[in-house]
Amino acid sequence: MNGTHKCCRHGRDSCRTARHAAYPDRARGLSRTPGIGALLSVQCLGTFNDNLLKTVVSLMAAEAALTGRGSSSLLPLSGIAFVAPYVLLAGYAGFVADRFDKRNVIVVAKAAELLVMALAILALMAGWIEALVAILFLVSIQATFVSPAKYGLLPEALATSALSRANGLMEVSRYGAVILGTASGGLALSVWRSHPDRIGALLLTIATLSLMASLFVRRSRRAGLARSFRLNPWSDIGVGMRRLSADPRLSFAVAGLTCFDFVCTLVMLDMILIGKTRMRIDDWHIGVLGTVVGLGAGIGSIAAGRLSRGRIEPTLAFAGYVGIGAALLGLAIAVNAYLATAAVFMLLGVFAGMVIVPLNAMLQATARAGEKGLVIATNNFLNMMGAALASGCLWLLHDIWNISPNVILVCGSALAFSFVLYGARRRPQLATRGLARWLISVRKHRARRPLAMDGCHSGNS
Repeated sequence: MNGTHKCCRHGRDSCRTARHAAYPDRARGLSRTPGIGALLSVQCLGTFNDNLLKTVVSLMAAEAALTGRGSSSLLPLSGIAFVAPYVLLAGYAGFVADRFDKRNVIVVAKAAELLVMALAILALMAGWIEALVAILFLVSIQATFVSPAKYGLLPEALATSALSRANGLMEVSRYGAVILGTASGGLALSVWRSHPDRIGALLLTIATLSLMASLFVRRSRRAGLARSFRLNPWSDIGVGMRRLSADPRLSFAVAGLTCFDFVCTLVMLDMILIGKTRMRIDDWHIGVLGTVVGLGAGIGSIAAGRLSRGRIEPTLAFAGYVGIGAALLGLAIAVNAYLATAAVFMLLGVFAGMVIVPLNAMLQATARAGEKGLVIATNNFLNMMGAALASGCLWLLHDIWNISPNVILVCGSALAFSFVLYGARRRPQLATRGLARWLISVRKHRARRPLAMDGCHSGNS
């Protein structure tokens, strides 16, 4: 019998097509998928602008408090203003994302951001810190509505096999924008302190570019929304909670993401205490640690997208949590040496990316059509509650119970390992059989690639 490879009957092009059919995200390239490049641009520009403004407002609020030109409560208020919309309006944001075209939601939100940044120019020129805190709240409102719309667009625009890699790109762009935005905020304020109108012009320019990019985002497939609008924003959150509890896959993904936000917030706040009390380092060196963990998260996000190989691999989240638990134990030991601490922070970021990407992809793919906005908004709400709870937990552990910051890192490690045990109990197939399946698929893929290439030129076997 003729042993010619099947695809070679139609030439090399059909062989390439067959391989691309198995990996559609590689065949076209995510950046060339209609609207995905624009969506990434919207995220980068919006996140950069949000964090630039947040940094400028925080630094101005801290300076006003130190010089007596403002209340000492302005700095914590700026932090609350940035988080509060996710808690207060997440239900509305989910409803809007499911009810209307997600692309239109993003465009309207970006138009609103443009108007808010125009107000920011006036507040900056007047040096009115209270108004800037209110503007930060308004900017966070538009970000609250953009989040479920942009993440809900991914499973509608891409095949399931491309979701993990798409989430990797989304997360690396988000972390990169956070790092650059935070650094640019401090730089802009130091260079243009006597010309605050230039800071406002920069914010307005970036908001304009973000609005322009949003016009090229691909329209979503509207599935129709069964539920009606409720005036109480937490009513939809209650619906989302019941939906999560009814699906083990959704509850696993949201529990993993919420636990991650809790541990992340606890560790970052605790490191400020360690930096000030144990390491005796300045704000700049503490900020560098945040930059390092952000870079690591970007690397981990890309790695998770590649390791998924066209599948959704929540097994990677187990590996990420094990890595986080081990790295936090190492961090508790390494905090006396700055370079060692920075190296561990890089590892923490890498493992963080391995947690976020597969769980986000799992959340997006599992949510049914017409409820993606609801599920993602509920996840955002719980994530922010986890971050807020971590702040209270740090106050309780350190200020009330006088527990050492190093011991708090060990507590964070214990929580990471606890989630591994919880997940292994609730979803054992992901922790054991899932790991074995993933390793086998990687080995098969490596073995298949040279054979597939040779098959295009094979004759008789």
